[in-house]
Amino acid sequence: MIKTSRIILGVVAVFSLQACNQEHKELSCIDAVPAVEQGNVFFSGLAQPFSAFNYSNNPVGISCHNCYVENSSDETLAVIDTAIKSGADIIELDVVISNAEQPIISHDITTSGTLFAEVVANPILKQADQILYIELKDDITSEASVRHLLTLLKQQQSSTGEYSYFNSTRFTVIRHADGYETLSNVRDVLAEAEFLAIQPFVKLSRIYFPNKSVDVEQLYQCGYHMVEFDYRIGAKDINSYLAQTTTLGLASNVFTLDNNNFELVLADIDNVYDSITVEAKLKASSIANKTTSLFTKVKAFITNN
Repeated sequence: MIKTSRIILGVVAVFSLQACNQEHKELSCIDAVPAVEQGNVFFSGLAQPFSAFNYSNNPVGISCHNCYVENSSDETLAVIDTAIKSGADIIELDVVISNAEQPIISHDITTSGTLFAEVVANPILKQADQILYIELKDDITSEASVRHLLTLLKQQQSSTGEYSYFNSTRFTVIRHADGYETLSNVRDVLAEAEFLAIQPFVKLSRIYFPNKSVDVEQLYQCGYHMVEFDYRIGAKDINSYLAQTTTLGLASNVFTLDNNNFELVLADIDNVYDSITVEAKLKASSIANKTTSLFTKVKAFITNN
C-alpha cells in the first residue's frame, strides 16, 4: 500500500466575526473563521521530543489513554508520573465541569471524582513537557464553566510567570465527542480579553466514534484544530477522512490502540496522522509492567514506517 505524507499545524488565529461557508450552517459556528491552514506542523517547536515518520519531519505524539485513577489524586499522579517516565508524549484526562465550582477527573458524568485542580497544580504534571489532552465528558452549555476551567489552568505558572500549560513549547488540547456547542463555547470564551493571551496555545478537537456522521469541513469552518477517529471506524473511511484533514490543515488522532492491535491498525492507516492514543492501565504498576513497552513499540513502529 502506498502511504502518503503531509505536514500540518494548528496556527494561531484570533476568532473574528466573519461568516463561514454558508453550506455549513452549524449555528454555533456561523461567525467563526478557520483556525488552521494547509502545510504546517501541529506539534512544531514543542519541548517534548516526539517520534517522526522516517521520510518526513512530521512529529507524532503518543497519548496515554485515561491517564488517571478515579477518586484518587495521589494514585492519578502516580499513574501520570509512570506514564511520563515510560515515554508518553501526551497525558489524557477526562474532565466533568458541569459543576462549575469544582471540575473533576472522571470517565462518567458524576459529581464525584479526582479533583482536577489538585492534579494540574502538582509539579509532576505542572513541570512536565507532556501535552495535556482534556476530554470534556459532559455537554457544556455554560460559558461560566469554561471560564472556570481555563482559569484553573491559567493559575498554574512557573517561577518566572510563564503559563505552565499555555506557552510556546507546550499547548493544551480540549476535546469533546458530542455536537458542536461545547467546543464552540470554549472557542468563544478564548476570544474574550481575559483569555486572549492563552488563545494561541489552546487547540480544539472533535472526537468521532463509529456510527457517527463525520463532517471534516464543518470542523474546519467552526475554527477547530483537530479531528480524532476511533480505529473501529475502519481504515478505509479513516484514510478518506485523513485526506480531507490534509487538504484543510486539521490535525488528526487515532484511538485507542493496545499491545495486541497497534501494528495491524497502523499498517492500514496512511502515515499522515499527528497522534496515536494507546491504552493505559489504571494502576501505576500496570503501566510499568505493560504499557511502558507499548509506548516504546508504537514509537518504534512509527519511526520505521
